[in-house]
Amino acid sequence: MWSEEGVRYKRIRLYEAVDRYVLGWFAFEIVIFIAMLFFFRCDCKWFFIVPLIFIIYRLLEILQAWVSQFILGGVPVRGWKPLDVYRSLVLVCVGYVEIIFSYAFIVLFCWESFDGIEYGVKALHYSVSNAVTIGSDVVPRSWLGYTIFGTQVIFILLFITAVIGFIIGGITRDKGNTG
Repeated sequence: MWSEEGVRYKRIRLYEAVDRYVLGWFAFEIVIFIAMLFFFRCDCKWFFIVPLIFIIYRLLEILQAWVSQFILGGVPVRGWKPLDVYRSLVLVCVGYVEIIFSYAFIVLFCWESFDGIEYGVKALHYSVSNAVTIGSDVVPRSWLGYTIFGTQVIFILLFITAVIGFIIGGITRDKGNTG
């Protein structure tokens, strides 16, 4: 009924929709973070509760996508095969940067739970430091701060172990290497 080109075209159109969706979220997170930088420590903090809920939703969505694709469905026998491994790598890296900005926003929103968060750029520094080295010079001082730190570490370790390993394994398989 459908030619192979027609089916491939429909799949590519679906992937383009996913790309737009991911880039839309990415732009939303950056805009919200920049807005939060301007209104840091003001009386209008309640205004950012709704974006905070959306950002937490997006973090859970990234976690669900990574677990379902790279841990549960990562074995080719189970049926998930990326259309393009390099595209998947780019989307995963965008998701990683989204995690950095999302946690910077969350740390900025909960700045009272951390020693050393005096201004917004310091929250971004904390998030980037945790994402790169799994540690920072900023110390959590409450259970909420430790929870935020712990969940970011879980995301980072999941990214390093499952996602990057699967993607690099796919790149070597694409080049004909079996090792």
